[in-house]
Amino acid sequence: MIAAIDNFRPFLTRATIGNEVKYARQWSFDGANLTCPGPSINEPLGPGTYTITLEFSEPVQSVAASIDTLGSLAFTSNDPAGSQKTFTATLAVGGQSAIQDGERALTVTAQDLAGNSLLSLDRNATSINPAAQASGHYARERVTSFNPPHPILHRASDRRHPLMVGPLTSPRGLATHTPPSASPC
Repeated sequence: MIAAIDNFRPFLTRATIGNEVKYARQWSFDGANLTCPGPSINEPLGPGTYTITLEFSEPVQSVAASIDTLGSLAFTSNDPAGSQKTFTATLAVGGQSAIQDGERALTVTAQDLAGNSLLSLDRNATSINPAAQASGHYARERVTSFNPPHPILHRASDRRHPLMVGPLTSPRGLATHTPPSASPC
């Protein structure tokens, strides 16, 4: 019998919100590093119902996500059992929704089928080296967007998604939209 060892941690490759996309962020992997300079689309979410779609690097389970001021979202997948890489949930904004206006953080957790938790992605990181050390313990992730760079310890969640809810401008007074072709994430 051959036993496989899985010491690769899954990561969230893409997050989108809206059938007509209002938010999109995607991580690129070059074989050594994950990179993502920022969301390719980040438009304010006005009143309405939105589909949140999460795509992972490998099949995952126990997917959970929350938005501050709102709480947890219920995700489901239409992929076959054991192959679930894409999950969706519905987000209601306005009306009876408890979500508050302003910048909100979407935080995602999950684990792969071997029980490895998500690679920790901090909202300020633009490049991360997810390589495992020879001992099987994961290397610290390095934030390269700070000056000077410093390591971030494993947190097992993707906190990389600042969403705008409510008014059509950001707290800085500008709506943010970058065409999808301008950035991979």
